[in-house]
Amino acid sequence: MEVYHKDCLKCKSTFSLIHRDIPKGKEKHSPIPCVGPISLQSQVNSALSNFTYITTFVSENPTLRPDLNITNTHRCSCDSQSCSTTSYNCCIRGDGLHYVNQKLVIPEGITEPGNLIVYECNDFCSCEVKSCSNRVVQKGLRQNLAVFVKDNHSNSGIGVTSFGVRTQRFIERGSFVCELVGELVLSSDINLRLKSHYYNSKCNSGDGKKAYEPNIFELYESEEKFKILVDFQRYGNICRFIQKSSSVAPNLIPVKVFVEHSDPRFPSICFFANRDILAGEELTYG
Repeated sequence: MEVYHKDCLKCKSTFSLIHRDIPKGKEKHSPIPCVGPISLQSQVNSALSNFTYITTFVSENPTLRPDLNITNTHRCSCDSQSCSTTSYNCCIRGDGLHYVNQKLVIPEGITEPGNLIVYECNDFCSCEVKSCSNRVVQKGLRQNLAVFVKDNHSNSGIGVTSFGVRTQRFIERGSFVCELVGELVLSSDINLRLKSHYYNSKCNSGDGKKAYEPNIFELYESEEKFKILVDFQRYGNICRFIQKSSSVAPNLIPVKVFVEHSDPRFPSICFFANRDILAGEELTYG
């Protein structure tokens, strides 16, 4: 099986199927293949074997757990089967954003995430689970995505420089794309790992160099500069392959989503399409 993309056609190179399903069935609704030059198959497989695919956060730190106390958790008392902005005491009547036809209503002119927040209904709510319109992220990844090896013409070496993610079908503006998950750590943990012989010996970058290179996303920062981070080096999902763009306008926007709790320290960071995305486009965030 050979997969062609417009960027590959420009450089007259062919992308072949290297891995049929990176999550190995952990994403229930859609497999995530990896494509790239067949000449790099062994390097790609080596790089993919150096992390564990997960669908929920993990942490070695027992203090990094959200407050699941029901008295502190948002919930609705809607009598109707489906929640709406007009429902009394509904989760979507607060300061958060809301969905229309399973699409997030993104305010016009928003390009930076800031404090965009969604409160989805949960098990404590009285609304009907199957028909409630305020349950999107909790349904899981539904998009048809593929990981690809980014071109490496400028590098004379053999190692794989980086990966990217493309959508294999059209994604409408406001659609939920994927949720960012990885290993929860403190900023102090990162500093210790950089000095740790254990992590430097266990983490392989895929090009023969044994080194711990943190790949992080800031989840929370308190007024006292207390930081909780997500590290993708050893654990992660499809989001660890999505590139952050500093030059091209990104087509994804990260949004804080709360489902099972309302603890501000541990939001679910979810990527939504901030514009229509064509099939074959690379996904990026800002």
